[in-house]
Amino acid sequence: MLTIEKLTHLYSNKSTDGISNLSLKVKTGEIFCLLGPSGSGKSTTLKCIAGLIDNFQGNIEFTQKHVVSYVDQSINLNENQDVFSNIKDALNTELSEEQTHSQIRTVLSRLELTNEIKTLVSNLSGGQKQRVVMAKSLVNNPTMLLLDEPFANLDPILRTDLIHDLLRIFKQENITVIWVTHNTQEALRYSDKCALLNFGKLCQVGSPREIYHHPTSLFVAQYFGECNCLIAKTIEISDQHLLIKVHEAKLEVKKNDHPIEVNQNILLFIKPEAIEIAEGGRFEAVVTSKEFLGSESLLGLSWNNQSLWCKTQSMTKTEIGQTLKFNIQNQSLHYLNEV
Repeated sequence: MLTIEKLTHLYSNKSTDGISNLSLKVKTGEIFCLLGPSGSGKSTTLKCIAGLIDNFQGNIEFTQKHVVSYVDQSINLNENQDVFSNIKDALNTELSEEQTHSQIRTVLSRLELTNEIKTLVSNLSGGQKQRVVMAKSLVNNPTMLLLDEPFANLDPILRTDLIHDLLRIFKQENITVIWVTHNTQEALRYSDKCALLNFGKLCQVGSPREIYHHPTSLFVAQYFGECNCLIAKTIEISDQHLLIKVHEAKLEVKKNDHPIEVNQNILLFIKPEAIEIAEGGRFEAVVTSKEFLGSESLLGLSWNNQSLWCKTQSMTKTEIGQTLKFNIQNQSLHYLNEV
């Protein structure tokens, strides 16, 4: 396990330039994603863990013997050497010639590069070069990989194929991975846990499902795409649920752990997929915009002069200006006590 306690590293006197008082725990074998806008402190955190930055405050502790490998966006390969020689140069232990060949061939096989072992790097495609970079990072059998957006320059198909192959290796070898990415969909899809940073501070940490469905701030709610954020008022309170009022509509939402009173304003989050178009729906809205997303369409709705986003199957026929009936799935609602 990796434990980070009150990690602080500032590049200047500005409190937002770097990271401040960051605490995290990463379990062995976990795929842990660091998310956040540019300049939020993701890469700084990774470099502190890697030892590339050592003048930080706080504590970074590994609870077991570890071999860390750091990979960033650069394709750090010798174009005039073949694949075998590039990977051999990355070996940091003394091995016999037979052991060297065996170790390199093993990692190339895992990354589907066996046929390219004697190919000059200059003759490889971009996707193959990235696989060689990853082979270099894996050849020393690391216990932890630190990935600073190394796949950013790959096209979507190559990127997805490589990530799938790597995840298989990571899980088989029980490698802990801390992965910096801007791609929220990849973080939700592939990670075991996510940490969202902003201005060098931790906003929320948890499983992808927890962060997506139960954001602890407006920033977190909106970071993963369109989210409807409405002011609502409590009208009844029970042990498990709240009855709330949004405009003239009454909705039931599961109660959180924070104290709340009747007639208190709350900030209600409604995910676009929680709005269900239905002929006999309770509510009515007018379609103001329509965006094609492939299997889904993102609709802009006007509901009592309030703008809403709604996701629906792209095969569903809707037109701008059309009046629709809809329901809101109560079980998908989430709120914050502070408006």
